[in-house]
Amino acid sequence: MHLNRSLATAMIVVAAFVSARCSNVATPTSPVGPSTSISAAVGGDKASLQAVGGSVSSTATIGQIRVCKAGNVSGTFTVTGAAGPVSTLPNPTVAPGTCTVVAEDSTPGTDPASSGAFITITETSAGLQSISMVRIDGSSGTSTGSFTNGGTLFLNNYHGYAITFTNNVTPPVTGTQGCTPGYWKQDQHFDSWKIYSQGADFDATFGVNFFSPNLTLLEALGNGGGGVDALGRHAVAALLNAAAGSGVGYPYTTAQVIAIVRGTGAYSGQSVEARKNLLADANELGCPLN
Repeated sequence: MHLNRSLATAMIVVAAFVSARCSNVATPTSPVGPSTSISAAVGGDKASLQAVGGSVSSTATIGQIRVCKAGNVSGTFTVTGAAGPVSTLPNPTVAPGTCTVVAEDSTPGTDPASSGAFITITETSAGLQSISMVRIDGSSGTSTGSFTNGGTLFLNNYHGYAITFTNNVTPPVTGTQGCTPGYWKQDQHFDSWKIYSQGADFDATFGVNFFSPNLTLLEALGNGGGGVDALGRHAVAALLNAAAGSGVGYPYTTAQVIAIVRGTGAYSGQSVEARKNLLADANELGCPLN
């Protein structure tokens, strides 16, 4: 009987101890929805809501559509489809090398299924060459994708996009003079060479990897054949024409000549033959030098 009373007393003490410990446990909070946790984790340039029109980086961010520009042409766009919590910048202009928020869902933390809108984006600028897109989702993270000009994306607080439009427009040709590769390779005309020397390496001068073994500028001028050989001949002549300053009223600057040879900037996407023809036409305008 005494043993039973001791056991009962011990059980009462243990129960009191457990009750005291449990009373100190915090009540669990409600689960955080996926859009809230993702938005908080992404951070980045989205420092505040309603950032439509803001200048940002090219990082895809939950709840936003960012439009970026590459190339040498500013982009003019129409953005339509705003609804509910989604706001848009209807007619943005985006300068080369920059990104702008053109649409945003302003309701983080709400059920993604109850918000959002389909947004259509159309660029009206000249010289469109390519479009690339990065998408971010609350469940799968970032991925690359394709976008067609005038296409539609669904934006809410669970998705985000960064779209890069590349546009280049070839500058108009204004010069009226140019000397041919045949002129520049003759030793009696070496005194007309400015800035560049006959022995300079072609690939190093233009920042390309055309020739193996390497050729000097003078060797490239006398190199026969088509393709990059022909481009190389006219590249050197063009560079010397552009470097001649007021002595030759050449259509291109040295920077433009190098861009044509590399196929970059306004000349990206053009074939070797097309770039060679640009330089050949300019080199054959007529030589004012003796």
